[in-house]
Amino acid sequence: MNRIPTIITTSIQTNLPTPQDDLVSWCQKQMIEQNLPWLLAHADDGVIWGELRDDVLVMPSNAAQLRVTTIQQLRLFGETGELLLWRDDSQLHVRLQLDTHGGSQHCLDEDYLLWGDQGRLVDASFTQLSEGGRGIRHTIPLIVQVDATKRARLRVRHYVQEDPQTGMVRIEASRLVSLTAPKGATR
Repeated sequence: MNRIPTIITTSIQTNLPTPQDDLVSWCQKQMIEQNLPWLLAHADDGVIWGELRDDVLVMPSNAAQLRVTTIQQLRLFGETGELLLWRDDSQLHVRLQLDTHGGSQHCLDEDYLLWGDQGRLVDASFTQLSEGGRGIRHTIPLIVQVDATKRARLRVRHYVQEDPQTGMVRIEASRLVSLTAPKGATR
């Protein structure tokens, strides 16, 4: 278990995107301001990955459109923190978690395998991953060679808190940290 700067969670009530807003521009602005290079969105019409490159949010051409009206959940993330935008019923909410200095907290980083044991290059810098005959597809902002033993991974950080009365330890919060390629992949 590592010790890192304390996580600070804040709710952002202003600057929520409206249905008339350009969600790509909104995300790009948040990514630049908070130093969050990755985007992972779940929308009514698919999973959307993106990456901030030279202050521009880049997404694959085969991705669903990033629209306020179809977003279920959207995460902008990186080493410094995560911004989570989600919908419940018809209302949007946003939460920002940042690792800040001024204290420390125990954490565990864990890598999760992404769906996809086959890859196909898209747009020269994205790989469309598919999983056998299951029909599951998503396009990640990495160039990777994958197979059943080598897969792209999503790193998740779990923040651990001990209850001083019982001594029991529990995961207090979790957030996305990075997208990583299997060994031998290029960027």
